[in-house]
Amino acid sequence: MNKLRIIFMIILLAQGAFGTIRYVSKTGSSTPPYTSWEMASDSIQKCLNICVDGDTVIVANGIYKESLIINAAITFIGSSMDSCVIDGRNLTRTTIEIFRDTNISGFNIFGKGIEETPYQTTIISRTPLTSNYSVRNCVISNGYNGLYFGRSSGFISNSVIKNVYRAIFSFCMSDTCKPKLNNSIVFISKKGIAAWYTGDGGQPTITNNILVTEGDY
Repeated sequence: MNKLRIIFMIILLAQGAFGTIRYVSKTGSSTPPYTSWEMASDSIQKCLNICVDGDTVIVANGIYKESLIINAAITFIGSSMDSCVIDGRNLTRTTIEIFRDTNISGFNIFGKGIEETPYQTTIISRTPLTSNYSVRNCVISNGYNGLYFGRSSGFISNSVIKNVYRAIFSFCMSDTCKPKLNNSIVFISKKGIAAWYTGDGGQPTITNNILVTEGDY
């Protein structure tokens, strides 16, 4: 047994000690508790519904036409930021609604649509259950707001935010919230107004990003 395989097994055992690894795939049998690719859930939300704090959800490539609610503190991993798609177009006003600390990576996420109301957001954290969610290696698009941080110190890194009116909207009501944006690319639509809009306090940090407007200003 080589060293890499041993390290991989140690990682899996460590994860198993703190939570369950669950799988989502269009080719699985959709058999709870979705703990292998063979038994993988055919729906992301069906898998999320049985998750508890500490679980990890791994999603195979494909298009998942869903709006999601995350109620547990989980790690949420897509197989590719290009081809693992959560498509919330023409569904509910929020594609991913988060109520607990969540780590998200490896997805291409579409919101309902940029022409919707200001309350339409692709990814949102809800208060008063503050969720310090993180987003890494994702594409986020097609929303009035790309992401909303409510009383949160979450962060976005190595991601692309595009076709949005406001890329990020943070709301704190104090200076205790410290959300971050780094190593990412933001494209604001022709009708857009802000890469980051902060309401009522907070201390956002924006470093090493490319911010582009498609408009005339």
